[in-house]
Amino acid sequence: MTLLIDVGNTRLKWRWLDGTAPCSTAGVDGTLPLAEAGLPDAANAPGVAQTLADLMGAIRPGTAAGRSLRHEALIACVADDGVARAVTKAAMLLGCTPHRLLASAAACDVRNAYAEPELLGVDRWLGLIAVRAQAHGATCVVGVGTALTVDLLDGAGQHQGGLIVPGPELMRDVLVTRTARIGAAARRALPRVEGGLGVNTAGAMREGSLLAAAALATRAAEDFAIRVGEPVTLVLTGGGAAEVADRLPPMRPADPLGIGGSCSQVGARSVQPDLVLQGLAQVAACRARGDAVAGCVTPETL
Repeated sequence: MTLLIDVGNTRLKWRWLDGTAPCSTAGVDGTLPLAEAGLPDAANAPGVAQTLADLMGAIRPGTAAGRSLRHEALIACVADDGVARAVTKAAMLLGCTPHRLLASAAACDVRNAYAEPELLGVDRWLGLIAVRAQAHGATCVVGVGTALTVDLLDGAGQHQGGLIVPGPELMRDVLVTRTARIGAAARRALPRVEGGLGVNTAGAMREGSLLAAAALATRAAEDFAIRVGEPVTLVLTGGGAAEVADRLPPMRPADPLGIGGSCSQVGARSVQPDLVLQGLAQVAACRARGDAVAGCVTPETL
């Protein structure tokens, strides 16, 4: 049995696999805001790892009678090292051998464009592995979290590189904290939006940040389609993916290219909030087949 753990900047997600398939038992997925566990500040405090283990173990599916399984945990963490250590210890308390995933030059039929591959965020790397397994062909993966990330993967599994800007919430936070008048006005009332436009400062900030994210996602996918000369699938992931997807320009039924132009094509769009967990599941499948997966760090080197 394999425990998949995705540790973001603000949230912990986990999923249990029975073999290489998601467990059918109800409630085998879980999520927890890091702040509710006192993380990252209390990462080294006594009892934090046990609290995490209790939460993840509370929904742990049962093992079939007479079946002996080797337990391991695959961990993707973009939070700081203290949080990574607490989560690793929690996995060990659950009887799982932990393996922390890092980006590598190549894994699971994906090749990394970065000259220093380990510097690519592991969440972005696992997203690429997940969409490669889905066999979309050329794909634009947009992660909407604290940061907004764009990664481009061609139909042969070659990562072409990417983009990073502040995510919508961080855009708004910067306006609140780095401006005097905008910040003060934004605090006066909850966001109000009419016809796609803010009718107070908070609403204008909210819609502006989401539309900026949607515009970048659209432009990146369109430009990539021109570059590769084939349709590009746009996949959005992360906590803010659905909100950004709602603000993508509509596909035009009368326009077979979908973007109002004649040179590029954007094909299907999808929102997959759990793309990192999907990537971890694909790594688990590769390991189950006996394939070596570069970037799995053993407990002794954590």
